[in-house]
Amino acid sequence: MAAESLFLFFLATSGLSLSLFFSVVLFRLKGTRQFANRILGLLLFCLSLRITKSVFYNFIELPLVVKNLGLAANLAIGPLLYLYGKSLFQGLLKSPKWAALHFLPTLSYVLFSPVLPNGTGDDLWRISYSLVLGQSFIYVALSLGLWWQQMPRSNAESRWYLSLSLGLGGMWTIYALVFFAYIPVYLAGAISFSFLIIAWIFLAIKEQEVFLRLLPSKYPSSHLSDVDRMAIMQRVEQLLVKEKHFLDPSLSLAQLAKRAAVHPKTLSQVINESTGKNFTHLINSHRVKHAQKLFSQAEMKEEKVIAIALDSGFRSLSTFNVVFKQYTKMTPSAFRSHTQKIIDKSFPDS
Repeated sequence: MAAESLFLFFLATSGLSLSLFFSVVLFRLKGTRQFANRILGLLLFCLSLRITKSVFYNFIELPLVVKNLGLAANLAIGPLLYLYGKSLFQGLLKSPKWAALHFLPTLSYVLFSPVLPNGTGDDLWRISYSLVLGQSFIYVALSLGLWWQQMPRSNAESRWYLSLSLGLGGMWTIYALVFFAYIPVYLAGAISFSFLIIAWIFLAIKEQEVFLRLLPSKYPSSHLSDVDRMAIMQRVEQLLVKEKHFLDPSLSLAQLAKRAAVHPKTLSQVINESTGKNFTHLINSHRVKHAQKLFSQAEMKEEKVIAIALDSGFRSLSTFNVVFKQYTKMTPSAFRSHTQKIIDKSFPDS
């Protein structure tokens, strides 16, 4: 192997061992983030498979099945990134069966790997690989949208998830540029991954609380299963999201627990473990989101701020101002003004 090829091989493979090591560490971590950590570990494992295929394909001719299995791993990365964000921000996935539908393209590629075209001179392969790249970019966009929905976005979880989404978006861009012959070095995508995984590891060390949030000490003897937690959180979501019980200004933990048919201490534990928030934080986040929606409605343009506050479940204007700014980094009046400018630009004649 020529010195230049050997150097490229070293750059392209240097990130693989780090990625696999990071994946193993994530699978072994315990605590309330165990489920999310394992999704991320699987994501890194699939990335390693994808990069391994790229590296070896650059130097030797691979069997058709192996090449297509590499693309099957590629198709799994986007859904894993999105579901990792769901788990990181919202706790256990509410509908695991529906989540499995994200992996139908991956399964299809695995099943038909012996016959699917995969060669640079094949037009069908160019179409199929374009679709694979398109799917990757779609999931990066979905993941960035998921990140944007979180409030506040300045915490460690948000910073970490943003770095994953943007990093993968950048790497897929390099793969696309290689595919369309704008970058002449085939291994550019694999080499970019080596630098990317190093950056992720340094950030992971800095943001350790994203992975190491352990069970709260006030629940040392808890024996709740993942299924129990998921069932309780589904009832809570029903009460808060669909029935909007958070609009009740007198809502307490005990009252919500009674409506969810669960002990208050158990409910407190499940909320903490599933969302990383306490009861007050959870309720306030729903109230602030509701207030934002009201501010964004044209018919509420002339409504007083205190009316919005009361309609969102807050007892007083002063509390509303403090909590709203805590979550959005803006005062209610500033948010309304900013939102109204956007509305006016979108509908200039309204």
